[in-house]
Amino acid sequence: DRIISDILFFSRVKPPIYTQNNLNKILKASLKKVMINPNIKVETELAELPLIPSDENQLVQVFTNIILNAAESMPKGGKLTISSSVKQDRDFINVSIKDKGEGISKENLLKLFEPLFSTKINGTGLGMVVCKSIIENHKGHIRVESEEGKGTLVTVELPIKQT
Repeated sequence: DRIISDILFFSRVKPPIYTQNNLNKILKASLKKVMINPNIKVETELAELPLIPSDENQLVQVFTNIILNAAESMPKGGKLTISSSVKQDRDFINVSIKDKGEGISKENLLKLFEPLFSTKINGTGLGMVVCKSIIENHKGHIRVESEEGKGTLVTVELPIKQT
């Protein structure tokens, strides 16, 4: 059922319905939706941010997925850092989600945004594809940097104003 619903969602990611939102509030709501192993230390470094036009539900989905991926990469525990900041040009907000997990191989990093690619036994291979689609529909960007054995950094940039 989950695979079919993910495929249907991916095939029809809706355009964002913009309202003014506090991205830190969205990050906190996303964090609450994920069951985090008690051996994972969560740190938040949230700057004061302006409200941005965004679809709250879609962004909660994005950040919940990224946080879940990070938590799952640390089955024995580790450190998860979630931070937000306004870029120096003041046109974008940066959100960084960094884990000290298993990391992603260079080969798999290249496939990360390909539909149906997953290294998880029960994964659909659509989570990061949907995240990228939602962020691009918000006229933002998503980047993933990773090193095997050292962890992963996911950076999301969202515009402060929609043009």
